[in-house]
Amino acid sequence: MGIGNKRGIELFEESGALLKGHFSLRNQRDALIYIAKDLLCKNNSKALEEICLGIAQDFVLYSIGTVVGLESGAVKYARLAAESLSRLTDAKVVSVSARKTVDGKFYIDEKDLKHVKGKRVLVIEDVITTGKSVSEVIALLRSLDALVNWVGGVWNRGGVTAQKLKIGVLISQINEQYPTYQPGENCPGCKAKIPYDLKFGHGKHLGEN
Repeated sequence: MGIGNKRGIELFEESGALLKGHFSLRNQRDALIYIAKDLLCKNNSKALEEICLGIAQDFVLYSIGTVVGLESGAVKYARLAAESLSRLTDAKVVSVSARKTVDGKFYIDEKDLKHVKGKRVLVIEDVITTGKSVSEVIALLRSLDALVNWVGGVWNRGGVTAQKLKIGVLISQINEQYPTYQPGENCPGCKAKIPYDLKFGHGKHLGEN
């Protein structure tokens, strides 16, 4: 089920959330296409709901009790996916956030621990590039005695696999990989001397210098 690549990319394009230009990424590589997932949430609530329903449909048979969204981008997706799962299963599915400390470590609020301990947990990430953040959250949840074997992605742009995450099931609504480049002569954007986008990606930090 789910929505698939074609429909998913259409929704991002319709929402003005698939950008073209010259972007600096957090992994210190460059790209000519940027997936602005926050713009989809902001500009197109119907697209957001459709994607989250697709996630819920893909995991409806796994008896999920709690959906955990990574702060900050995946929190809205997790909340709506939990609501859709609740409707599809006629059972209460709770959503909680995996928040970050000032030094970048994930944690679960104390008030939410009861929704994690001993529960079947689905982890939601918006854009999966390396899987590092997802792996950190999975490890955290397992340390809290959660049963974590499922990850739902909005867009898997890094070809990350369930095996790499050490889980049983990874399903992303969109699986499309756009090229990234080492900054410099091998990057078409650098070669053409296209200025970095200072609003999206890591470029916004370049603009602070």
